[in-house]
Amino acid sequence: KSSAIPCFLYPALRRCDQSLRRELANSSGTLDSSGNRSAGRESAMIRTMIWDCDGTLVDSRAMIDLFYDGYHRLYPNRPRKDRAEFVPCHGNPDEVNFRMLNILPQHQASFFEFCLNGSSVTDHFRAFPEINQVLFQLKARGIRLGINTSRTQKTIREAQLQLKEAYDLFDFVVTSDQVSHPKPAPDSLLLCQQKAGCRKEEMLYIGDQPVDQQCAEQAGILFALAQWGISAPQPFHECLKLDHPAAIFELIKNH
Repeated sequence: KSSAIPCFLYPALRRCDQSLRRELANSSGTLDSSGNRSAGRESAMIRTMIWDCDGTLVDSRAMIDLFYDGYHRLYPNRPRKDRAEFVPCHGNPDEVNFRMLNILPQHQASFFEFCLNGSSVTDHFRAFPEINQVLFQLKARGIRLGINTSRTQKTIREAQLQLKEAYDLFDFVVTSDQVSHPKPAPDSLLLCQQKAGCRKEEMLYIGDQPVDQQCAEQAGILFALAQWGISAPQPFHECLKLDHPAAIFELIKNH
């Protein structure tokens, strides 16, 4: 497969250039107008890219409405919640959602299936446009690929259907039930580092939720915000921002 970037993606790359330069300058020295790096702390190539799943690789924003509708069907006598309260659900570990929504213990095991209401996950969730193409190009350039997700080992299997052949490009997958403390704790990214066998300076984590940024910051790993997956305004610290999956190639060029 060709590694050339399609010309229709160039505008997205240009829009992200300023944000990329600012974050890379903060993390590894300063970039001049030609994209060259001046003196700063020692530069390291990005060799491993870790991706969040829901909201970053897979468009799972439908989960917000599924949880909203399912919750009110399950608990019709509770005061109604605003839809905005369900926005973080598609990026949180199950236990966080259960606690946040006060899902009773006897309902937790079947809550997601109840919300689907007889439909299939693949009816609602699909890979974001261009994600698979970007993953194939990254792999062709020798970048290690990993997934760090709030899904469990059971529910991550659905990603194979959603990402199709691109799922096999990932060198490793870390799920929330593989660590004692899932996101926003750093444990999952530290396990990713162990599996990748590389330095933190050689890693980038791409996600769409505040818990992703907090996980990366606590692990000491560079974070990039996948703005294409954000459903509603949420609080983020200053960080690298990508408004399109293909913007990742500009980062590789400059880093």
